Amino acid sequence: MICPNCKNKILEGDKFCAYCGTKIIIEEKPEEKPEEKPEEKPESTNTFSFKQLLSHFLLLYVFTFGIYGIYWFYRSWRQIKEHTKATFSPGWRTVGLFIPIYNIWRIYTLFDDVKSLRIKAGFTKNLSPGWLTLGYIILAGLWRLPDPWWPLTFLSIIPLLSIQKALNEYWEKEQKGRKEKTKFSAKEIVVLVIGAIFLALSLWGTFISEIDYKEFFSYLERESIVINSIQQKISQQPAGFCCSQMSSDEIGYYLKEIPLELNSKVEKNAEQIFEDFSKAVVTIGGETYYGEFGFGSGFLLSPSGLLVTNYHVIENMDKLAVALKNETLQLFDVNLIVAEDPTKDIAVLKIQGQNLPFVVMGDSDLVKPGQKVFAIGNPEGYTNTISDGIISQIREFEKGIKSFQITAPISMGSSGGALFNEMGEVIGITNMIDWYGQNINFAVPINYVKELIGLKDGAFESISEEASDLIFCNGQYWQPCPIGQKFHCPQIGNPFCCDTGLICNDQCWDFCPSGQKFYCPPKGDPYCQ
Repeated sequence: MICPNCKNKILEGDKFCAYCGTKIIIEEKPEEKPEEKPEEKPESTNTFSFKQLLSHFLLLYVFTFGIYGIYWFYRSWRQIKEHTKATFSPGWRTVGLFIPIYNIWRIYTLFDDVKSLRIKAGFTKNLSPGWLTLGYIILAGLWRLPDPWWPLTFLSIIPLLSIQKALNEYWEKEQKGRKEKTKFSAKEIVVLVIGAIFLALSLWGTFISEIDYKEFFSYLERESIVINSIQQKISQQPAGFCCSQMSSDEIGYYLKEIPLELNSKVEKNAEQIFEDFSKAVVTIGGETYYGEFGFGSGFLLSPSGLLVTNYHVIENMDKLAVALKNETLQLFDVNLIVAEDPTKDIAVLKIQGQNLPFVVMGDSDLVKPGQKVFAIGNPEGYTNTISDGIISQIREFEKGIKSFQITAPISMGSSGGALFNEMGEVIGITNMIDWYGQNINFAVPINYVKELIGLKDGAFESISEEASDLIFCNGQYWQPCPIGQKFHCPQIGNPFCCDTGLICNDQCWDFCPSGQKFYCPPKGDPYCQ
């Protein structure tokens, strides 16, 4: 440092010059501030316009069966929030679309938001959010239509396309200079391919295979005729119709009709057993006091209408009816219970009929594991279904009650059906399924029925299968009519054979002259007209 007066060198920090005594004044330099750089604003990560091609929207919506519409709502709300700096949650609004009734408000909210944006931007032509919401709800509900009309639900995209078009016009004005996406993304391509496959399969099942489906459902409709007929029969019964207890005297009379042995004990195959005995298997339907309907199976023991089923099939039933489906469908009221045992799950009923097909009971005490068996019943309402299997084991449940474990497949509706041995004898009543196992089913031994009605001890003389050729009428068995004649059993008196087949008011009549029609009045003689 140099003294400004004598120009001699002095030490740094001296306040006076050591040579001339001059006071040294030190000028303080201002601190140099670092040069401020302009703040760098982050560039927007979204360089593309919010516009979406209507063709892209249409394809994604159709090929995803409308599921893309959910994402479209979320995407539109997210874009509006980003553009307007709003505070609502697009995610929660989208969740609201899954809440019935409330989802109508959420849909209206988006449509109204679009209208508000366009009004602020100066657009004068705007669609009504209310009418668009109503149209979308109605068109989206068309998916409930049956084949082949359900694809009309794709029309629900029309209101959404109108909103997307309105949004595109808005974004085009507000986002000038941004690029527009004109290509599908990789994810969108994957969605389109998978959706196209499922859409093609759905349309194929709806239109190309329509004939096959019609045949299938018409078959189901024919099968449901039995159940529907039973329900119609029950609807005609008064409340409390079922069931009275049959007197012991009447029981003894009808027990004499039950055959206890087969004429020929020869092993038969499934086809022969079905041909000989499936006609005796019936469908039983009932309705509780509260109007609840249920159905099961049963089988006839005698030509005049004694039949066996499970107790749980008729339990708590206020009305009961039986359908016998062979060449024709016969319906019977049930208002008589012969005997019942809830513990063993057995019920014996009586219907008013004559010359009905029937089965023959075997001896279930002779049954052993491994023996082949056949089950005939009405699983899920499919009448007269036969299945085969074996006796897996003889189980003993509570109170020493035995049950046959079988592998013959049965389902809901099979309860009360007949379980046959290889000779065609009924040895059990199918009654139970183990839902947690695989093909583990059970049947009640038929000897429990014999014990219940008093046949086990041989207290009654009974006919054999040879009597199955006879016709039971008014308490007696009669020889069948010659070929070509019709057997008629009047309400009172002896039966007779009619060679013409024209029977009116318990008499046989001749045919009418050619060109005239035979009329049978409720009372009196018939006439030709």
